[in-house]
Amino acid sequence: MHLPRRRKFGQSLPTRRDFLKLAAASLGGAVLTGAGVGCGGSIGRRFGSGPGGGPPLGDALPNGYRFWRVLTTGDGQFADLKGFSGGVMMNDSNVLVHALRTTNSNALFQLTMNYSGDAFPTIGSGLSVAAEGDFTPEGRLVTRLMAADVNNQGVDSTVAMIVGFDGPAPTGSPNTEGTNRLYVGPGLDSAYALVNTGDPTPNGGYYGAHFTDVSINDNTDIMLVADYAKSPNEQGARHLAQGVFYLPGASGSDQGSLEVENPFQLPGTNQIARRFGLCDLDNSANYVLQTFATPNSGGGPEVAGGRYASGVLTGRVGSRPGFHVGAAGMGTPRAGTMPGNVYMGPRVRGNNVTSVVHVTDDDHVLYYNNKPIAASNAALANGGLVAMGVGPASISDQGHIHFVTVTTDGVQLNMSNGGETRTILTSGTTIPGSGNPLAKLVAIVHGYHSAQVDSQGRVVFIGDFDDESQSVVIGIPI
Repeated sequence: MHLPRRRKFGQSLPTRRDFLKLAAASLGGAVLTGAGVGCGGSIGRRFGSGPGGGPPLGDALPNGYRFWRVLTTGDGQFADLKGFSGGVMMNDSNVLVHALRTTNSNALFQLTMNYSGDAFPTIGSGLSVAAEGDFTPEGRLVTRLMAADVNNQGVDSTVAMIVGFDGPAPTGSPNTEGTNRLYVGPGLDSAYALVNTGDPTPNGGYYGAHFTDVSINDNTDIMLVADYAKSPNEQGARHLAQGVFYLPGASGSDQGSLEVENPFQLPGTNQIARRFGLCDLDNSANYVLQTFATPNSGGGPEVAGGRYASGVLTGRVGSRPGFHVGAAGMGTPRAGTMPGNVYMGPRVRGNNVTSVVHVTDDDHVLYYNNKPIAASNAALANGGLVAMGVGPASISDQGHIHFVTVTTDGVQLNMSNGGETRTILTSGTTIPGSGNPLAKLVAIVHGYHSAQVDSQGRVVFIGDFDDESQSVVIGIPI
């Protein structure tokens, strides 16, 4: 059967057979280069209050997990499904997966799930949230699906999605190659355009044509990282300011507040944050924000011809953000953490923050608040050597984190409560459900998005198997 064309977002299909494609398929869209960046949520010691400042507090770990392949490429469940691009999200009712149609257009598919205790989870229905080639409610052709997030409001949860349009831009747009819009709704066909290029911002400015990232919480509050003009005569300028906007209740483009803007002087230093990237906003209005600054010397990715250092700002809406962790010279990191660049998206939920810090170009550490959980070239709790890398983590309501490591023995999915760390799945395993039951798991793509675990502790990821198939895999705690 064909998926009904109804709703959301996707990205091009990568190959994932070495660590940088594998582990960073784990990184996925959480890694932004150039002037782009990423976000999460906690608050700095010097300014305001928020998560991430103390030792992590997680519930006792479950006894284990049962894993199921619920949707596999080529299994015939959906005729126009060609492959998965790595990004996958979930809430209590739905799984949303970035995929490629047989027409080679990117799409975001929504799977409404049925759960019954320890029984095999089944797909009740499948819909397309949005796809390249779809038309918006106003009749504009979507040519780029760029970023998206979903909250947890049942079957018809709200999706916030950034889509792009090629062709001539409206008069006065700062980007002549096309424009972006932020849509909010259960699917693109029934969504409304919350933010358009040129719309007023909460601080009296006007949104530009470049939107970097978006996050939505269960209250339908939105955080949007976007370029903006501070006055009408700046709207056609090549270089605009960049702001982090809080839009409570998704009620209007100008309803809310400007939380951070560049240039932003990093606390206690002479360093200036030049760009912001990925963001994550939780239900208590805590957020994390990846940031880039020009360092005093060396380090960081090359951006627009310059050398940038990267780090994480943490805050609560209404308070000035503080420095959480990042490259040397950007600020004082939390006690117990080492300075280093943060290339992958940090995460926030409740009072907990996760971040992956590259202490050198080759060595990196996953921190849960200020506690190191796993590191490259270091032994894990199960004795395996992390020979190649550690991916970013998702955080559950129970204070558990899930993350991928690539070891000398293969790829593994781990979980931790900050005190105990366990490996819950390894490559080489067969997983029942959709697809070839004898196919062995070769890659675990997790960490692409913050919403990869639901309120019941169920976890989702994309699995690559040795028969060249890909599956949406759900793990259920037991």
